[in-house]
Amino acid sequence: MHIILLISALFAFSSGLTAGDDAFRARLRVEKSRDMILNRHGMAYLPCRQIQKGDGIFFEAEQMYGLNYNYPDVRLDRQGNAVSLIHVRFLEFRFDVVNPGVYRAWYRASFPTDLGYLHGECMDGGEVRSVEDSIRLTPNVWRWHKGPLYRLEKGRHVWTFPSPHAWCGGAKLDCLILAPETMADAPERVRPSDTEACIPVRGEVLLRRIKASLLKQWKMQFAAELNGGSFTAEYRYDGGPFRKIRLAEWETVPEDAEYLFFRFRMKRAETSGLSPFVHNLELFVREK
Repeated sequence: MHIILLISALFAFSSGLTAGDDAFRARLRVEKSRDMILNRHGMAYLPCRQIQKGDGIFFEAEQMYGLNYNYPDVRLDRQGNAVSLIHVRFLEFRFDVVNPGVYRAWYRASFPTDLGYLHGECMDGGEVRSVEDSIRLTPNVWRWHKGPLYRLEKGRHVWTFPSPHAWCGGAKLDCLILAPETMADAPERVRPSDTEACIPVRGEVLLRRIKASLLKQWKMQFAAELNGGSFTAEYRYDGGPFRKIRLAEWETVPEDAEYLFFRFRMKRAETSGLSPFVHNLELFVREK
């Protein structure tokens, strides 16, 4: 089982961010995460890791390890049964290479205008390369675009499209491939069956405990894009049982409570290759 462990600093308040009157938005600190990511932008999902099975490696854009959008209200772009990413500020894939060699990057993307589009990317923390994607091409047409070459050894790699120039400006990203440099017609030959996409069925995040004795009230809000799966948000005080959070409703802290704990659980549909996504997860508090 893939385990992610994050130890955080102290709980803190973001004093400049309010939810009316005397309410403040609190900074969420992850204590421990198992097979689930909750990033600092309040986005939660089950991360994917790809393992090479054929000559090339195929990546569905929405089956990523790291993701952040350019705007808080962005969701997966859907056209019928097809899913793509749009307004991407940061994107990362983690994958295992079985056959070492030199690989060419390719991307299936669509752009909303005929203006020039660029993106930045790097492999394994190396130099960020600027890649020209589309200039003076008919807009809103899905095409394969050629990227740089990478020499990849056998084992684990990290392919990053760093903030803030990943896939912005309304560009849509459907899928990506890494194909052997000598492979002709790579976009037609590298298929999803060439890669095993490993997405956990379920995951869990525990937040660092919060000093409840300093608080009068709190509430939590988020938007969920379940994709056939589920997401559960729970809380408890001290050693009590976990209870389901009432979304966007103020909870009054008991006078004798010392600490407040939060737990999030996510499960994808076992027949689906798509994680649930939670957006804009925020905690607001009123201090005593």
